[in-house]
Amino acid sequence: FVMRFDFSGLSLPDALRLLFAALTVPGEAQKVDRLMQAFAQRYYRDEPGHFKSADAVYVMAFSVMMLNTDQHNPSMRNRMTLEQFVKNNRRINDGADMPREYLEAIFEDVRRNELKAYEAAAEP
Repeated sequence: FVMRFDFSGLSLPDALRLLFAALTVPGEAQKVDRLMQAFAQRYYRDEPGHFKSADAVYVMAFSVMMLNTDQHNPSMRNRMTLEQFVKNNRRINDGADMPREYLEAIFEDVRRNELKAYEAAAEP
């Protein structure tokens, strides 16, 4: 299913938004993991950009999802800062750091625009 998507020209958060808007994210951890592995493979093929491998995309995608929860869950009292996000993503690119400007852009994008699952995206 994920291989039918074309993520060319999309930022990682926008690619995740497209994916999540098109399907109901399964609740089972193993299914989520398989979905994210397939996403990482496809995104890396379409838009490798700063990434050295699909594994790096996989790790960054989960990091983006965690950031999204942190920034938009009303029960979170202490929000992650940019510096914490950058620190959390050290050496995730096959042992190398992602460019700081890239991480800053992702942080601001997710902070301003929540990633929503299919059900939430369909609500008015």
